[in-house]
Amino acid sequence: MRRLSVAAISAFAFAQVAAPAAAADITTKAEPPLAAPVSFQWAGGVYVGINGGYAFGRHHDVTDLETVNGQFSAIGTFGSLEPKGGFGGGQFGVNAWQYGGWVFGFEADFQAASISDSSAGTVVNFLPGLNATVTSTNKVEAFGTIRPRFGYAWDRLLIYATGGFAWGQIRHSFAFADNFNFRAQNSTSGMQAGYVIGGGLEYGFTRNLSAKAEYQYIDLGSEDYVAPLLFCGIAPCVTTAFVEHTSMRTNFHTVRLGLNWRWGN
Repeated sequence: MRRLSVAAISAFAFAQVAAPAAAADITTKAEPPLAAPVSFQWAGGVYVGINGGYAFGRHHDVTDLETVNGQFSAIGTFGSLEPKGGFGGGQFGVNAWQYGGWVFGFEADFQAASISDSSAGTVVNFLPGLNATVTSTNKVEAFGTIRPRFGYAWDRLLIYATGGFAWGQIRHSFAFADNFNFRAQNSTSGMQAGYVIGGGLEYGFTRNLSAKAEYQYIDLGSEDYVAPLLFCGIAPCVTTAFVEHTSMRTNFHTVRLGLNWRWGN
């Protein structure tokens, strides 16, 4: 009877110690693990936005080549052009794919612009005894791009490179005059195509709203302009066999800020 009492007492003491430990173990296992932090998602949905900025062109000499019946007559440099000015417009696009931090998408933009410069230069003895003056203006009235974007995101901050097709509406005017009353002028407006390269960074304030800062270099190539030379010493002016030729390349740098609104993600 005594031996049984000792065994019972031992079993009771073990139960008193083991039960709280087992309960604590069950409670610990029942607690759910902490959720992993969710990073900002760039992919999915389309976006539209607005942008504005400043453009500055590269220095280009204004060169006039004169021919007569298709043969070389004279050539001279009449000042230079370095267009600059502001622009503003909008863009739309999609971040089509995201793998980890890598983000790939497409964007197109359109801007109205006033990127221009004018020059006037005089060349003494352009031909023997003939002093010639040329005035010239080059203006980008609008431009746009279509391009892929490829970048890497650190949560809400996306850094990207971009490049593709570019176009611009260009207005060019040219006027030649000399001291023998010869005159030539030409004014044309048309679209030129080229390429764009650049990059930028974008920050997502919310799932829908983001802001960006971007640089682009746009090259729209060269365009040749031709104007017949008129003799205006008598009225009316008479067309001669001489022709004035100019060539102007349009390329410029842009820096801009923009806002994007994304939905559907």
